[in-house]
Amino acid sequence: MSSKEILISAIAILVAFGGYFLWKSTPEQQINERIASLVEVLEYRKVSLDNRENRHEILREILAETVSFEGSPPVPDGETGIDTIIKRLDFLHTMTSWVEIIETDRKMLLKRDTAHVRLDCVVKAAAGQQFKTEEDWVIILDFEVIDDEWKIAHIEATSEWESSAAGL
Repeated sequence: MSSKEILISAIAILVAFGGYFLWKSTPEQQINERIASLVEVLEYRKVSLDNRENRHEILREILAETVSFEGSPPVPDGETGIDTIIKRLDFLHTMTSWVEIIETDRKMLLKRDTAHVRLDCVVKAAAGQQFKTEEDWVIILDFEVIDDEWKIAHIEATSEWESSAAGL
């Protein structure tokens, strides 16, 4: 291989890596990574070997210090701090043997320092052999830039069953 071919190959590789890192640092990709982390934290399998402390650390990375909630049970209403959110998530995981979230649609409205994301999901959960459920949920996540990081500041989660029962 000539030095010219090596130089062209090296430049092509640098351009490819540079493009990847620029794409990865876009607000859309940062928000998508935060959503993936949230889903990963919420999903649960009692037999898995995942670490509860890792889940807590992820929540601290992706949530604002105080998050406002509204929606269908078991989603709380009002503002809640991270420590309370962690305790509630741990309690939910002790009560369930399995939680899976399957995203069916995503829409994002991005402004300068805020983003509004709508997720349509199927949430499957089980508590032992006796109780299993599968419901359609609409989850709205409002992001804000806090300390140069995209953080979830508001969560609205409504089950489709609740929406249809309320005539929405």
